Amino acid sequence: MIRYIRNNEIDFEKWDRAIALSCYEAPYGYSWYLNLAAENWDALVEDDYLSVMPLPWKKKYLLTHLYQPWNTQQLGIYSPAPPSYSLTKSFVEKIPKQFLLADISFNESNEQIRGILPVEKRANYELKLEKDYPSLVREYNSNTKRNLAKATKAGLRTCVAEVKDFLALKAVRYPMPFKQSRYDRLNRLLADLIARHSGVISAAWEGDTLVAAVFWLFSQTRTIYLLSVSDKAGKEKRTMFLLVDKMIREQANTKRILDFEGSNIISIARFFEGFGAARKEYFRVSLTGPRLHFLISRSK
Repeated sequence: MIRYIRNNEIDFEKWDRAIALSCYEAPYGYSWYLNLAAENWDALVEDDYLSVMPLPWKKKYLLTHLYQPWNTQQLGIYSPAPPSYSLTKSFVEKIPKQFLLADISFNESNEQIRGILPVEKRANYELKLEKDYPSLVREYNSNTKRNLAKATKAGLRTCVAEVKDFLALKAVRYPMPFKQSRYDRLNRLLADLIARHSGVISAAWEGDTLVAAVFWLFSQTRTIYLLSVSDKAGKEKRTMFLLVDKMIREQANTKRILDFEGSNIISIARFFEGFGAARKEYFRVSLTGPRLHFLISRSK
């Protein structure tokens, strides 16, 4: 049986165990990550937390809105095996009608959602790190190898950076077009992830100047390329190739997945593919509540 439960009723220990044992284990679904990233979230739970689905929500124009929190690429149903059509439909049917808008992403294991609701397919790129480093490098394309050689010759210093330095560079490169409250939430998210050893900022410096950095997010099985930034010098020296290669070198010969978080932008997708990453798909659903529940009732 699937039931809707409010946040204060969730058994977080059982919840996190369900995420850890799911076929799509990723940091986004854990209670600690949702507590940091989402404004509010409730849940759908099957039986004794066999399968679960987070429901992040917020108020928008006085309407209760299911939404995808920033820096949370995929959510949806977490289950031990890819959920069947009937299980997927059962979960979706249990979404309360109080949610009058829905703009959410189902994870790559939730393929059956395509037969229930209209979806927009989104691209992700993943690299399995089970081979040794020389074998992984052989899968780089010629452009990646050439740019990596250029970055290596630049003689940049690589080490970790602090959140304040990362966000300062990002603010200069991409002035943030959102409220201070969102900036503060991002600051807290990154700082808290580092404090709990679930994230690190890998950075490249030219002298005392930060020229590029990546925020890596860690879970049990995944290393996620969550956020990145380069200044003009970092781009010219192809520094991002150096930082990604450094992480691949450090985590080679493990059962981890390097998750690039994907992009539908061709140039960015090519950057990820250049390291030998494989394309995966996840599924975005954007509907008003009445339309959502009408389509559910019409599905097989």
